Amino acid sequence: MIFWPWYQTIVQSKWFIFIIPLILIAVIVWAIIRLAQPSARPTATHSPDKISQAVEILNVRLAKGDITEEEYERIKSRIMK
Repeated sequence: MIFWPWYQTIVQSKWFIFIIPLILIAVIVWAIIRLAQPSARPTATHSPDKISQAVEILNVRLAKGDITEEEYERIKSRIMK
């Protein structure tokens, strides 16, 4: 069998025996740390159903007179963000 010269050098050297397990351990540690961290992507905290329910409650409060029209507009703009 014909071996490339660099292959013989790597396999015959003793450091090769230690490098592969170290790389494997480093990858496993990196994967564990990566999975343990919360995602950097923003998640949708307000579904369309929750928004429509909030607006419905807001409309009822306005109709009852619990809030003024200015408060209604301010709160509704916050909900729609």
